Amino acid sequence: MIFVDTLFQVLRLFIIIIFGYILGKKGLVSKEGQRQISHVLLYIAMPCAIIRGMQIPFSQEKFSVGVSIILIMGLTYAIISLLSFGLVRLIPGSEGKQRDVMQLSMILPNVGYMGYSIIGQVLGMENIFYATLASLFFEFTSWSVGVYLLSRNGEIKSKHNVFYKSIVNPGVLAVLTGFALFLLRLEIPEPLKGAVEVSGAMMSPLAMVIIGVSLSRAKIREFVFNYKIYLVSFFKLLLIPFAMMLLYYAAGLRDMRIMIPTILIAMPSASYVTIFATNLGSDETFASQIASVCTILSMITIPAVVGVLHYLH
Repeated sequence: MIFVDTLFQVLRLFIIIIFGYILGKKGLVSKEGQRQISHVLLYIAMPCAIIRGMQIPFSQEKFSVGVSIILIMGLTYAIISLLSFGLVRLIPGSEGKQRDVMQLSMILPNVGYMGYSIIGQVLGMENIFYATLASLFFEFTSWSVGVYLLSRNGEIKSKHNVFYKSIVNPGVLAVLTGFALFLLRLEIPEPLKGAVEVSGAMMSPLAMVIIGVSLSRAKIREFVFNYKIYLVSFFKLLLIPFAMMLLYYAAGLRDMRIMIPTILIAMPSASYVTIFATNLGSDETFASQIASVCTILSMITIPAVVGVLHYLH
């Protein structure tokens, strides 16, 4: 049952990627249009989705477990970021923009666009709260390590200080706002609450459309037989999640403290990589290829990771 539920979640997202691919092939969304859609996603849809997921009643247990998960994810992203510098060197011919994209693709999982859905389906909708808290260090890593990596060889340099943007960015501010509302036991009033919910619901569709549009500019043969993409996928979907799962287990983590972090990092490469590559003038086409192949392969790997988690639990 877990396998089928997870498969359907991934298939839904992949179908939206196909919609984006058709839009791109028909010329209905230009490269500039893709960049503009990515701004809507980063500055409106994604922050609203995070705040929406944290609109739940306060409890001491949720607060305690949530803080633990935040700290665990901070350490997790630090370990994976350091590990990626070594793993990318194992891929022959990795250099320039493609090296940057491959490295970031190993680090950033599809937390918001897939992770929330999978966790809600497998662990229950009430546990999406923990996933949104876990996104704090995802956002911090994206806007610090992510911007650093893709700016190294990108054609468009970031106009902002990397350290400043790693703290003051839509994702981090949304998590802090949502968590503050949770702690203060405040519920967003209508009609603002309804607007936040509707805007947040756009996040996953917009992200998948961006991947599809970017993919429409590539020749399928270029990435179906590209061994680099499959090596990155192996590292991202299997090696890193199982290595971290064993580390968590050895450290004595159990229940949500092991399940939430493991499931999140087992997600395929984040569409953030494609979005940031687009905005920073890196290789967004290669990024979308990795994201698409990773998403397809995750239909097998995510159920495997969840199955092992349930066995350990």
